[in-house]
Amino acid sequence: MAQQMVRGGMPLDIPTPDEIGQAVDDRVRAFWREQQQIESARERERFRGLKRMEWFSAVVPAATTFFTGALVDEGYVWSLRLAGINTASGGLPNIYRASVSGDTRRPIWADPSSGTVHVATWSSDQARLRHGDGLYLSSAGNLTGVYVSAWQLPAEREAEFA
Repeated sequence: MAQQMVRGGMPLDIPTPDEIGQAVDDRVRAFWREQQQIESARERERFRGLKRMEWFSAVVPAATTFFTGALVDEGYVWSLRLAGINTASGGLPNIYRASVSGDTRRPIWADPSSGTVHVATWSSDQARLRHGDGLYLSSAGNLTGVYVSAWQLPAEREAEFA
């Protein structure tokens, strides 16, 4: 430390290197605590609005086609993860993203194997439903039940599914 000349007769307290080091350490610790709190708040905000959705319906009477009706509320978007389909007999079901019954313009899944239980799975950016969308199902065998599992987010955050 450089030598200082002090005049005026007043006492002067000059911190030692250890005291300076402790003050710096305290400030650095406080800075990182604040950064952790900010990151924690960001994480909570990121997951706010994310909700797991599940929907089930028995198809009564059993039929070769079924429309779920609109599944997604206004202002939200679903990222489909799983659809389970039960058929009364061996069938080859197809799933379409649809706004009305009978709409087969947007196929999102077809099962090439015959059986009574069929499961479709999607990753985060493969099958989305928006407000007014539902699922239209068709099968060679009668459909008896439909189960859908999805993640829901507010529509303005849809890009987070990508």
